[in-house]
Amino acid sequence: MADLLGMSVSEFLVLTQSHTLPWLVLRKQAEVIKRIAEARRMPEESVMCTEPINLCPILALLLVQNIPDLDSYIMATLKAASAGFRGFDLSELIRIEPASTALCLLKAAGEADDGKKSRVNNSPAKAKYGTDICQIRAALHFLAARAPSVDGNQKRGNPVGAFLELHVLGLVARISEVVNDSRDEHSVKQKERFVKALEELVKVAKKHARVARPQVCLL
Repeated sequence: MADLLGMSVSEFLVLTQSHTLPWLVLRKQAEVIKRIAEARRMPEESVMCTEPINLCPILALLLVQNIPDLDSYIMATLKAASAGFRGFDLSELIRIEPASTALCLLKAAGEADDGKKSRVNNSPAKAKYGTDICQIRAALHFLAARAPSVDGNQKRGNPVGAFLELHVLGLVARISEVVNDSRDEHSVKQKERFVKALEELVKVAKKHARVARPQVCLL
């Protein structure tokens, strides 16, 4: 692919890092991750991986894995990908950009089939991203439980909705930027993904999405 684009492998890895890093981390391919960091002249791989543009898709992919002890699994996977993660805990990483991580999950949920039943698959290497609606919604619950807290009563009733309410205006604004893109910077397929993400946002947030109703109606 790099040859077709007329660039070096290192340049290609840097160009596609937000798409490739989640899978490289999942598969613990530390050497390739190190190569990307070196191509970017980053002092440490974890610095690159904690940039929001990379961290959010990484966390989203790890959160949808069907693993019993997800906290331990995620941190063990991150530490295997880069020793620099030994100085972090999962809650700290989630708090860096929880809304963007939620958007990654909403886009994945929008592409999933509501009729599909959750598949039992304890092998992370074979896990599918964006195919299991139950697993993705479970990931949203996990994220909401560890993101910055909101009113306790709201969180007990619908923790995901209460969490999304904190970010709903920003999320709808970001979705709107893509859907209403007049400069054709986003493909039709990308726009469809964001429309489905909005549908999923309204579906899971329920009454907590009402505050963004005027913005939603403008889409």
